[in-house]
Amino acid sequence: MNITRYAQLMKGIAISLYDKFDELAVFVDMIRSDWEDEYFVSVCCAHPDGEAAIAERGITVDCYVQGGRVHFTPDMPSENSAVSRKGVNRTARILDSMFLACQAALSERDDVETVMHCHADAWPLSEQKLEELIEEMYARDRRLAIRGLGLEWREPNNPLGVVMDQFFIFDSEFAEERSLFDADPLTLLPHKSIHNALSILLLGRAGLDNIWYYSLMKDDLQWDGTPVELPYIGVRPGIYNPEWELLHIATDEFPDDLGKSVQAHYLETRGNWTGETVTSYIEEHHREDTFERVLQHEERLNDILKRRGFDIKKQGRKFSQMQALIEESSDSPLAAAKRFLKQRVAKELLFRFLSAIPAERFSHLGDPRTRKFYHDAEWPGSLVDAYRTTLDREDFPDDMTFWFEGCYGTGDQEE
Repeated sequence: MNITRYAQLMKGIAISLYDKFDELAVFVDMIRSDWEDEYFVSVCCAHPDGEAAIAERGITVDCYVQGGRVHFTPDMPSENSAVSRKGVNRTARILDSMFLACQAALSERDDVETVMHCHADAWPLSEQKLEELIEEMYARDRRLAIRGLGLEWREPNNPLGVVMDQFFIFDSEFAEERSLFDADPLTLLPHKSIHNALSILLLGRAGLDNIWYYSLMKDDLQWDGTPVELPYIGVRPGIYNPEWELLHIATDEFPDDLGKSVQAHYLETRGNWTGETVTSYIEEHHREDTFERVLQHEERLNDILKRRGFDIKKQGRKFSQMQALIEESSDSPLAAAKRFLKQRVAKELLFRFLSAIPAERFSHLGDPRTRKFYHDAEWPGSLVDAYRTTLDREDFPDDMTFWFEGCYGTGDQEE
């Protein structure tokens, strides 16, 4: 493709969401009021009243797709196992909404050449940086530009690396040729994570020779401007990437409405906005003491967790997760002492000892350091059994395949 052609064609923004309609209104207003070029905006919303909510707020999108095809409710069972109905359904529904939003951007307009997918609360704050990103992708002769922790990253929920589900860009013609988003979320092992599912999808359908990792997230800043501390602190509760001016603030992680106040801070300091929705959002939510109040909230959570024996570093500043640990844990001194010894002393010493032993010493044993310590390690066949016995066929549309039916022969279909 001629590198300069993209500037003459329309670009698309595909947005998926559940109920973050205020954030969607801000995002679309930025595009419509302050970006110079014309953009095709497709939206897929999993909320049953999403179309009405968007219309009520006067948000102008070019294509709306109703999501929520996978049934999910927060009170679904989430048993402590490798596969839970709640986890699989939630991830499959998010993936399905992403695919539907991207497919809409591809199918509704023939002149949409490149598309960026975002969630409603993930904002590219600079049109110029977005154009530079697209131009660089084509200059490298690549067809997808993605960000994440990279191919080398390994952990139980992400054995194939990490690809973030926001701020990824793709060439429309290439995506259609490879049927990139005509995908069944269930076949991407959603019991792991969205990021692992995207790794499976992109590696299989796009190929590494067409992918550019434009950000390994090492240069991201946390919501308060401090550097990220990978692996524990990633995109939640919020990041800002200064190189490409990408902002993601998970407002549901912050107490009260302070997440929106953090967003308002970045909007005010990194843009000269003219849109009515954006300026009103800043006026309503900007507070001079925003960071001070959030840090006070974090300090309170940290104090309680430390007293109860938790390693606060491993919580990754995820405030809702920290609050849940407090509500679920005992505050007795004996329970705190046991937790401290188990989580912060014994386990730390064990892994330091194992990491100091050369890997070749374990070669004849299949390296138990990596085999035994995965919390979801299973004997062959149990993953299929877990899917078969956990999921409900009625939760999913007919065009989604229960791949595990008959996967290992006939025995795995028996009741």
